[in-house]
Amino acid sequence: MRLLVIIRQVYEQKSVRWDYQKGELGYKRATINRADFHALQWAYEYATKQNGKMDVFLLAREKVEKKTLDILNGFPIELCFHIERGESDQEDAAFMETLLSCDMYDLIVSGEETEDDHDRSLVPLLGTSLNIPSLTSVHHIEADEKNNLLAHRKEERGMTQVFKIQLPAALSVTTQISKLSYRKYKPKRPMKTVIKQRDLKNSSSIKRIGAPEPNIFISDDIPDEESAESRLLHIMGFSSKGNAGPAKRTQTLSEEHLYYTAERLMKWLKE
Repeated sequence: MRLLVIIRQVYEQKSVRWDYQKGELGYKRATINRADFHALQWAYEYATKQNGKMDVFLLAREKVEKKTLDILNGFPIELCFHIERGESDQEDAAFMETLLSCDMYDLIVSGEETEDDHDRSLVPLLGTSLNIPSLTSVHHIEADEKNNLLAHRKEERGMTQVFKIQLPAALSVTTQISKLSYRKYKPKRPMKTVIKQRDLKNSSSIKRIGAPEPNIFISDDIPDEESAESRLLHIMGFSSKGNAGPAKRTQTLSEEHLYYTAERLMKWLKE
C-alpha cells in the first residue's frame, strides 16, 4: 500500500497584517493547511494499519518554513516532493499529473479546501486527469473485507452517503477525518526532500464567453428628481433618455444585460 498526501503551505490568517512602512501586507507566517494536516494524520494511521508507505507532495508558493518541515518530520514519510505552488488548482493538477504518470500511488488524499484562497478543485481535477475515481468532502473512511474503501460523505439535511471506491483513487477529506495529534516520531532515517522544478506562467484573466461589455462612464449631469434606480441605470449606460449619447446607451434591456450588471454590482460592493 502506497499513499500520497498532498499538503499545501498557506499563511496563517491571524498573522497577516498591513505593513505601513512598506505599504503592503506583511508579517505573514506560513503553516500547513489545516485540512491537509488532518489528511496527513489519517494517512499515517491508515498506513500503519496496512503496513504501507507514505509520501508527500508539498506545495508552497515561497520557501518551505522550518516549522512545516518540523511537523512533517514527526511522521514516517519516505519522500517529500517540494513543488512550487501555482496560481490555480488547474496548474497544480496538470503538473502533478506529469509526475504521477510514471509512478502511481494506491491512494491520494488531501484536504477539502485551502484556508487562504478556499480552493477545493485540486483532487477532482487530478483524479480526472489520472483517470481514477475521485470523491470530495469525505469525513470518514473504512476498508471492507476486499480492501475496497468505504468513503462516507455528508449530504443535505444531515444525511450521509457511503461510496465504495476501488483503488487507486483520490479523495479530498474534511477536518473531521481525524483528530490532530502532534507526535514526536523519530524516523530511522531523515526524511528525504526532492525539489521538483516547474515553469510557472503568468496568470491571465478568464473571461466568460458571451458576457456583454458593461457601459460604464462618469456623468456630471444626472437629474436629481429621478429615483435611485433610474440614476443607476443612467450611469450604467442603460438609460433610454438623457444625454448619455448614442454610443453610451442601449435601446433595450435584455435578461443577459440585467444578470451581468447584477453580478458586477455584487462584486464591486464586496470589494
